[in-house]
Amino acid sequence: MGYLSVEARRRIAALILILAVVLAILAITDSAFFEDPPTEEERVAAAVEDFFEAAAAGDFERDCELLTKDAEAVMRRSAERLVAESDGQLKCAQILEAVVADSFAKVTVRVRSVNIEGNRARAEAVLKPEGELSSFRTILLEEDEEGNGWLISDFG
Repeated sequence: MGYLSVEARRRIAALILILAVVLAILAITDSAFFEDPPTEEERVAAAVEDFFEAAAAGDFERDCELLTKDAEAVMRRSAERLVAESDGQLKCAQILEAVVADSFAKVTVRVRSVNIEGNRARAEAVLKPEGELSSFRTILLEEDEEGNGWLISDFG
């Protein structure tokens, strides 16, 4: 008793090897119980990418959700003529749609680096419009008041 045949040992070794491979794949892909929460740098990058992807899709309501109140005020001042023509009734999304229109359509965004200091962050990103040269932008962000996410304070 206590002895295993060579064939049984090989089967057990094969099962252990398969289990190790499955666990390694789960760990590498951050799947199942290996999932780790995003870092602050990843959250900043995600906010930047979300902003430009929403603009590319024409979802200006989402873009406005990702702006700080100060950034929205600056945008309103820069679109003062447009707001004046509408008796000051334009909402953030309408202003963004009029000003940005489709200039971010078919633009891919890649965040190259993120620097966080306290509740402020700076993301260096590359924007690549389809068929054009890449441009580099520095996007400034601030953490929202509840500390739940990052908002764009200057989208470069």
